[in-house]
Amino acid sequence: MFIQLSYKIDVETPAYGGKQGFLLTPLSSIEKGDSANTSKWEFPNHLGTHIDFPYHFFQNGQTVEDFPTDFW
Repeated sequence: MFIQLSYKIDVETPAYGGKQGFLLTPLSSIEKGDSANTSKWEFPNHLGTHIDFPYHFFQNGQTVEDFPTDFW
């Protein structure tokens, strides 16, 4: 059984605290004659499904490096 715990991120995704959400800025377009379609993605670290490590709340808290990959 597979349970989806993450949600897609798009320009409609609400941001925590009413902050700026996901911004997608086109940089190049095949339709406009460029060799590839590219874009810049900007979003705050509290957008969408994520994990806050103890360091987020405590100066000496654990960070991602403090957890082995098999912890999850």
